[in-house]
Amino acid sequence: MNPGGPFGARWMRLSVPWGGYGIHGTNNPKSIGKAVSHGCIRMYNKDVIEIYDLTPIGTPVHTIGKNPGQRLLSSGMRGEDVESLQWQLKASGYLHGKIDGYFGRLTKHALIDFQRSAGLVPDGTAGPQTMQALQKALEIKMGIEEP
Repeated sequence: MNPGGPFGARWMRLSVPWGGYGIHGTNNPKSIGKAVSHGCIRMYNKDVIEIYDLTPIGTPVHTIGKNPGQRLLSSGMRGEDVESLQWQLKASGYLHGKIDGYFGRLTKHALIDFQRSAGLVPDGTAGPQTMQALQKALEIKMGIEEP
């Protein structure tokens, strides 16, 4: 309950082997329905509170639809996925610049710093392995997942 920040008023973890994903609220309602969370399902806080109160732990969740995949993020790119990367880097304490959806010099240096601290190859590109490690680090920092 009440994880705050991008997770809004409630967080319901999905039991999947490929990372820490969930159904949650948000502090940015404009992000709902957009591919900015790398796999989570974002809801309006009032709706996720209602679902949370009705859903017992262990309830099966089935998602249906197409997975557009995740592109490899690198210098010079723009988009909502870059903005999401920047938000995660900023929330994790690595990015000290602005969140603008542009993968510039500051984003690259922040990403390299994170990759080094996570024991990843510090190549300054954000692929699935880096994004999964960043998501996990952010969840640990926010107290959503144990280290």
